[in-house]
This record gives sequence, C-alpha cells and structure tokens, in this order.
Amino acid sequence: MPTDHPTEKLLVVPCSGIGKVRGLISLEAVYRVTDTLMPEQAETLCLPLSLAGEEQERRFAREHPTIAVDGCDRLCAKRGTEQHSGQVAAVAVLPLVFDCVRKQGLEPGEDSADRLLEMVRVYHAIEPGDEASYRVAVAEAYQEFCQG
Repeated sequence: MPTDHPTEKLLVVPCSGIGKVRGLISLEAVYRVTDTLMPEQAETLCLPLSLAGEEQERRFAREHPTIAVDGCDRLCAKRGTEQHSGQVAAVAVLPLVFDCVRKQGLEPGEDSADRLLEMVRVYHAIEPGDEASYRVAVAEAYQEFCQG
C-alpha cells in the first residue's frame, strides 16, 4: 500500500490481467520501474483494492502523477484509476509495443516468437524452464493482436 509522500512521487498502476501473459508483462514492467529503475521516485498500488474503495489508495492516485500500464486495449488500469481517482498522466499498453514491431515488419508466427520473447525479457525475468511456455504465450498474444 502506498504511503504518504511528496507530490513529486510517481504512481505506476499495473493492470490486473490475471492469467494473461500481457497482464503479467505489465505487472513485471511496473515492478521493474518501482523496484529497480526508480525506487525512490515511483510507487505502485493495488488496483483491485483501489477499485474496492480503499480511500488511502485512491487519495494517493489523486495526489500524484499516474501512469497506467495496461496489457490490452481494454485499458482497465487507466479506466479504473480515472473513474475512482482522477486523470491518468500517461498510458503504456502492450498492444502499442505489438503495433510498433508490426510496423517494423514483424509478422506473427514461429519466426516472431524469439524476438517477442526478447522484448518480454526486458520487463520480466524468465526462468530457463519457463521459456518455452512464455515463448508460446507471447507468440499467441501477438498473433491474436495481429488478427484483431
């Protein structure tokens, strides 16, 4: 749970895409920012707790610049934060990343899986034993995005 900090603290809110690789990537990207890249400048909150009415979570989001990191175009983190706490300053969405690589000419399919897996590694540590399942999941997510 966020604590009270000066207003220059940045709030980074992940989506709650439970069971979806894109939600997991979003969550891991947020943790990379809050725990590694900017631990003194950024915090996160529990989106479901905020949506359930926890006033301290909502107040923190109202009082700090907020970035929503959504895993899909449903924009649950953005919408939930805006509905209960106020305007979101920026939105990062995995489909935007997919759109970028598609514009660079990456076609969905077996050949794209390795490149996509490398992108995921930027935000999420993958154990060697989990690589195959992540590779399949991110390739399927990209395939779904491209058919979309």
